[in-house]
Amino acid sequence: MNLSPRIAAITATLVATFSLVSNVPSVAAHPLGNLTVNTAAQIVVAPEQTTVTYILDLAELPTVQARPEIEEAGESYAADKCAALAGGVRLTSDADALDFSASSAAAELLPGQGGLETTRVECVWAAPGIENAAALTWNDDNFVDRLGWREVVMLGDGVTLTSDLPTSSTSALLTAYPDDVAAPRVLTGSATVQPGGARLDESSAPRTIERAADAQGRGASGLTRRFNSLVAERELTFGIGVLAAVLAFVLGAFHALAPGHGKTLMAAMVASRRGTPRQLAALGGTVAVTHTAGVVVLGVIVTTSQVIAPDEVMPWLTIISGALLLGVGSWMLARRLVNGPSVSGHHHGIFAHAHHGHPHHGHAHHQDHPHHEHEHEHEHEHGNGNGNGNEQGHEHPTMAPVRTRSLALIGMAGGIVPTPSALVVLLGATALGRAWFGVALVGVYGIGMAATLIAAGYALVRLQSWIEHQYAEARWLRLGIRALPLATALGLVVGGVSLAVRGAASV
Repeated sequence: MNLSPRIAAITATLVATFSLVSNVPSVAAHPLGNLTVNTAAQIVVAPEQTTVTYILDLAELPTVQARPEIEEAGESYAADKCAALAGGVRLTSDADALDFSASSAAAELLPGQGGLETTRVECVWAAPGIENAAALTWNDDNFVDRLGWREVVMLGDGVTLTSDLPTSSTSALLTAYPDDVAAPRVLTGSATVQPGGARLDESSAPRTIERAADAQGRGASGLTRRFNSLVAERELTFGIGVLAAVLAFVLGAFHALAPGHGKTLMAAMVASRRGTPRQLAALGGTVAVTHTAGVVVLGVIVTTSQVIAPDEVMPWLTIISGALLLGVGSWMLARRLVNGPSVSGHHHGIFAHAHHGHPHHGHAHHQDHPHHEHEHEHEHEHGNGNGNGNEQGHEHPTMAPVRTRSLALIGMAGGIVPTPSALVVLLGATALGRAWFGVALVGVYGIGMAATLIAAGYALVRLQSWIEHQYAEARWLRLGIRALPLATALGLVVGGVSLAVRGAASV
């Protein structure tokens, strides 16, 4: 049944809160993820020789895309990759570029999440030493358009350095990513060199692949790591399948509550605009189906293309999600700011006037027709319990119900951005020959998201009912009723702009 317009009033405040909280850019517990391409460089300047140790760390999804290149190159992959990386860096001494010569190259595939692997490439290059005073400049043009950790450290060995670069690596050269430090993005640096200085000890030596093999946590929560480990099980038993499905549902439910997605805002909007349980279910279902389809499509792209990087696609999907919310919110806002037809032929502005003497007339009607949709917006009066159709002169404008077309667009906006962890699950299951299992788990993940949205909307309805019972005659409740149409529309506009801007910042 439709929600009472008076019950919906409290959502004027709740929607505004959700629009701010749900769309604040999320602060991840860890700077990395399954999409990232990460680099670190350690420059050691000595009178005899300048040494550059350059590390490349590809997360799970970039590794999936790199597998054809790795398999085709075979044993020459490390040397070929290091030669390509050397072409993207530049170290100058007094504006003269130092020539690098390859000292060593190594590459290894390491265990990652969901049964997938990560790639670590270690390159060591040698350049002429610096004996006299000089000005050094470092530039790195590798992967400037990719998401990930970018770190550079510079050390003096027998010389004295004054540099804007740190002398120690916060990630131990990409072997122990800290969870309390924002991911750096250092691509350039400079230093002055003076002759003389302390010599380095062995503790400053670069990390090796062997020491890095167990350091691929990638910031996943304990629950996510457990889920990924289940997907990677070689023997799929009934118990493992059920447990993986339960964890997928739980992770999807928590994901819907995470900041930065606006999904709770969508549920609040539907509940506040006289939404029905069926409409709440339709919203959740649309989000689940759209999210599952998005993960499957992006999974196909990752496994078949080495050109389209997933971390380059995600920002555009975020922009599209924001644009959908912005479009729906703007359309709803425009309808509130202009006159609209009523069932009686009169026209109403932002606020309508009560029709006195019609106790049973004035409820908003909404029907879905094959060829058109319409909605009537006008006020009605509630009876005061004695049958006279009046309520001590109180006026309560009805809220136009959310329309089917708007509901579909809002649901698509909520599910169009795939979750990287769900993509890892799909690809991990596919790598083990269980693509069907991966798709099923991604679907359950989406159902968990839908359940959260439906539950959030229902909880709002119950909260509104309680407030109506407690504060039926409160003036602020009536004011909230009048402000609700604009508040819900503005909430979608703010949420859409926030998502679009955040996506554009990552392009």
